[in-house]
Amino acid sequence: MAALVGIDIQIVLTTGFEGLAAMVDEMGGIDVDVPVPMNDPKSGAIFPAGTVRMDGGAALAFTRNRSLSGGDFTRTQNQGILVLAGLSKLRDSGPSAANALKWMAVLARHTRYDGIGLGDLYRLGRVALTIDPANVRNVTMPGNGGSAANQSVVFVGGSAPGLFADFRDDAILQRS
Repeated sequence: MAALVGIDIQIVLTTGFEGLAAMVDEMGGIDVDVPVPMNDPKSGAIFPAGTVRMDGGAALAFTRNRSLSGGDFTRTQNQGILVLAGLSKLRDSGPSAANALKWMAVLARHTRYDGIGLGDLYRLGRVALTIDPANVRNVTMPGNGGSAANQSVVFVGGSAPGLFADFRDDAILQRS
């Protein structure tokens, strides 16, 4: 990923399906703005459009819905919507040191974190609690779906290098 974007990625947090669901459950659920009605019995994503209170299982279903147009691009967009909904929930709890410790413990239980120690993870969490989700843009890399070696793949779109260059410049994407 670093070679594609052109930025040295020093911190990576990784979770799986169970970890995502467990984090949302430990947060007491989150309110997600579902962009379009969903009816995917395979993933369990059966939601009306609008704000939906989701537990961990519902959040996982929302992010895995494969019955929407746009394929991987729509799922990626929905995953960003979920992350921002989680940030909103965390911010609503307040940026206190106690809350930062509480949420860091949830994160540490359900993720693998590479490139960062617990002390720095705590400091990063304190900073994250000060970020207003309204000031964060959920941007999906421009690209095209296709196949290679009988696998569904995503190919980088022609406008992606410009997006990456804009981000590399100052980590702020210009509004388009």
